[in-house]
Amino acid sequence: MNTSTEKRKQHRSIDEAAEWLVLLQDDDVCTETKEAFAEWLLSSRNHVRDYLKLAMLSEDIASLDASILSAEELKAVLAEKAEVADIVKLFDRPASIPATSQNGKVNSKKQKAWSSGYKLFAAAAAMVMAVGVGLFWPAADPVIIYQTALGEQSSMALDDGSLLVMNTQTEIQVDMDQEHRNLYLNSGEAFFDVAKDPTRAFRVIVDGAVIEALGTSFNVRHFSNYTEATLLEGAISVSAKPGVEPIIVGISERVRINHETGSVDVSLVSPDAILAWQNRKLIFDGELLSDAISEFNRYNKRKVTILDAVLASKKVSGVFNADDPESFTLFLEAAGIARVNVSASGIVLTSVKK
Repeated sequence: MNTSTEKRKQHRSIDEAAEWLVLLQDDDVCTETKEAFAEWLLSSRNHVRDYLKLAMLSEDIASLDASILSAEELKAVLAEKAEVADIVKLFDRPASIPATSQNGKVNSKKQKAWSSGYKLFAAAAAMVMAVGVGLFWPAADPVIIYQTALGEQSSMALDDGSLLVMNTQTEIQVDMDQEHRNLYLNSGEAFFDVAKDPTRAFRVIVDGAVIEALGTSFNVRHFSNYTEATLLEGAISVSAKPGVEPIIVGISERVRINHETGSVDVSLVSPDAILAWQNRKLIFDGELLSDAISEFNRYNKRKVTILDAVLASKKVSGVFNADDPESFTLFLEAAGIARVNVSASGIVLTSVKK
C-alpha cells in the first residue's frame, strides 16, 4: 500500500474517532450505538489508538466514566461482543497506591494525575483485552486470513457454509464464532454467497463501513478511498460510518461508499458485468481508458502505461480477457485509438499522431 493511501486511512481513522468522541458524550447512549462503537473498535487496532489519543487530548478524563469508555461499561459491552471472560481482574484497583514527593508526603496533584491516568489505562486495557492482544480479536476464535496473489483467484466454503470467492490481490480476515460472522475486507474484491443463519449476522467490514447480509449473495470491491457493494440476490444493509443510519440495497443495485466524505451513492448495474471477473473477463461500457488499463494491471505482471493525458481520457467499450493485455492494446492500435510500444519491461501507449 502506498504512502498516500496510508495517510488517507490514518486521517479517516482520526476523523471517525473524533465523531465517536462527540457521539459518546451523550448521557443517553443507546445499546445500538454502543454495539456499533464496539464493532468499530474491533475493526482496527488503529481505531483503539486514535480514540484514546483524542480522549487524552480532550483533557476530559472524567467523561470516560460517564460514556461507554468507562472501564466497567466498556468491559461489559466488548466482553459480550468478543466473548472474553478473563478481563475482570484488570480492574481490581489496588486499595492504595499513594503518590509521594521526595519528602515522603503524599502529593495530592500526583495522586489526582494517577487517578485520571488510571481511568484512561483501564479504558485502554478494557479495549485491548476485550479484543485480544496483537490481532485484536478473541483468542478463543482466532482470525483466519485468506489472501490471493497478483492474477490469482480462489474460492472456498467457510465454516458456516457460506461461499467466498476472492479476486486478484485480495486479503480477507474471517472472524466467526457462535454469535457473529465478521469478515474484514482489507484489500481487493470478493463475492459472498451467504448461508442463512438468523442467529448470527453476516457482516463484511471495510474501513469502518459495514455491509450486513440479510440472506443473500453480493460482491464487494475495496478501492483506495471508497468501496463498492453490489447486490445479486436477497438484500443487504449498508452503514457508511459510525452513527449513520444504514440503507437497504436492492437487487442489481450498487452502492458506492466514499470513506473520506461518508457519502453513499446508489445506482443500477448489470450483474453480468459485476461478476465477469469470475470468468476472468473484463467488460467495459464507456469506461475511461485509464480505468481500463488499471483493471488489466490488477491481473498481470506486465504492466500497461499511458504517457498521454488526452489518451487516458478516451473511452472504451468491449469484452476482453483479463489475462491478455496484449490483445487489448492491439485492439486499441487497430481502432486507431493508440500507438503501442511493446518491450520486455511492459507496454507503453501513446497518442496516434495525425
